[in-house]
Amino acid sequence: MLKGSNFQSIFLAELLPVQLSVRSDGSGTIQFGTAPSKYAVWANSGMDWFGPRSGVLAFYDIPDVEAVFRTVAEATDVEH
Repeated sequence: MLKGSNFQSIFLAELLPVQLSVRSDGSGTIQFGTAPSKYAVWANSGMDWFGPRSGVLAFYDIPDVEAVFRTVAEATDVEH
């Protein structure tokens, strides 16, 4: 139960396509949906406030990102 917070949910299938980016240490990013390329330069830069918001949900710096991606893929029937 969340107290003093806002909560919003969405069906994973509505966030497709799911994109995976893996770094050499196994950590990485999972992005839901496709952002226009002009927004990509600001993503996870700490300066993403500088450009307009892309409206794309992304999780950055996930340890063992492939394991998390497999969980998302199983939940949405997406293949990597």
